Amino acid sequence: LEDCHHQHQRPKVDQYQQHLLLVAYGTEAAIHGEPTRLHELDLVAGENFLVSFHQVPPIDAPAVAKRIQAHPELAHHGAGFLLYVVLDELVDSFVPTMDGIGERVEDLGEGVFAGRQVQNDVFALRRDLVTIRRVVGPMGDAMAVLLRRELGLFDEETRHYLHDVYDHLLRITQTVEAFQDLAAGALEANLTVVSNKVNEVARTLTAYAAIFAAL
Repeated sequence: LEDCHHQHQRPKVDQYQQHLLLVAYGTEAAIHGEPTRLHELDLVAGENFLVSFHQVPPIDAPAVAKRIQAHPELAHHGAGFLLYVVLDELVDSFVPTMDGIGERVEDLGEGVFAGRQVQNDVFALRRDLVTIRRVVGPMGDAMAVLLRRELGLFDEETRHYLHDVYDHLLRITQTVEAFQDLAAGALEANLTVVSNKVNEVARTLTAYAAIFAAL
């Protein structure tokens, strides 16, 4: 339980004799102009129990309870199904955040072609993408461990569901990488536009200087 008292841990799975510790994250869609916020969730799972520790609730607990109650036959299989539902809700929490970032990427593209100064927006976007990538990558590694090891928590049906969550997390990771490439391209294009404007001003000033020199 000592790990559960330490926040800002890297996502991981630690296996013990009769239980495991999983550190994972959910995200909260940022208000415009604010950085993306991540919320850590530490989960201790055994054959017949699942205990969570957190400072800020990263997921909606009533939604989790509703999903579990909708499939009582799976819930009777033990903590594996409960763990799957919690992980599914955590990964789903990234969807509105990524949708918001996608809109920001589109705005950056429009701003570049309109000749606006977008460097600060690009830097803020890249900061948020790095923040997300630092957790979704290790979360994927942790889930791969859950799928690969024989932990005694998941039956075949639950393992299939968990694999879907893992695939969803991989798609989020790929989307983050794609947005990072687009942000880098937007910054490069913006610097090119700015450079062209500076060169145009320089040529105009040179022309004026030549005219006045001839008088």
